[in-house]
Amino acid sequence: MGLHHATVALALAATFACDRADTQLDSPAWQTDITVYQLAAARCDRELSCNNVGGGLEYTSRDVCVDEMRGTIANELNDYKWPLRARLCPAGFDRAQVERCKAAVTEEECSHLLEPLQRIDKCRTAALCSK
Repeated sequence: MGLHHATVALALAATFACDRADTQLDSPAWQTDITVYQLAAARCDRELSCNNVGGGLEYTSRDVCVDEMRGTIANELNDYKWPLRARLCPAGFDRAQVERCKAAVTEEECSHLLEPLQRIDKCRTAALCSK
């Protein structure tokens, strides 16, 4: 994870701390929130590299993209409430698999970006959850 993403992930964690009774960063609920953010950031980085971010484009800014993608990815992972809770992956996320998913997202063809993340085998909920 790059320095920018690590900083944003920590800021995200700090933001959620004010709203949550569950403040353990290694808890499944926290892992879910951070994982969804990381996948959204990876997807938006790809959108940026495909020239889909900016005035008059699909997303007006990377921040707008990340905000929209967080909700979209949460829904794709079959959880319809935000902020997400531990029920999505009760045992947490397989960090290595999340990294594989992020890598797959960065390799997506620009013409496939509007398609659901779940169509990528490495990004399906069953693949991302720890066993």
